[in-house]
Amino acid sequence: MQKFRLGFLAAALACAVLIPPAHAETALERIRKTNTLHCGYVSYAPALIKDLKTGLWSGFDYDVVKAVSERLLLKAEYAAETGWATVPADLDARKFDMLCSTYWIHPQAAKFMLFSRPVYFQPVFVVARADDPRFDGGAGRYE
Repeated sequence: MQKFRLGFLAAALACAVLIPPAHAETALERIRKTNTLHCGYVSYAPALIKDLKTGLWSGFDYDVVKAVSERLLLKAEYAAETGWATVPADLDARKFDMLCSTYWIHPQAAKFMLFSRPVYFQPVFVVARADDPRFDGGAGRYE
């Protein structure tokens, strides 16, 4: 009986080592199964605003995510607020499936994230006082 128990224990341990762990569900598999997209977001006007009295969302980021989720027959759930600096880490920690706020593509973040095509382009302007002598050397030269 003792040999049987040891043999059974050895077989059980061998199976535990040889059988791979259960497949961890990916975000895409969970989204397909639940038809729900868990959104991370950075709330800022006028892109994404939550009315604290009604709980309703608005803004152009909200409109884009709503249109995309409706086309994909998904429910967009604003699940986790995040900050610009922690978006890659929060995605990696699986706090949410997708950032549902527009985000400037930064090379350091792009190493860890996939980006969609731009929804819009945002111009950047340099503004200085007319009497500021630091820019007397012309555009692109800071003295």
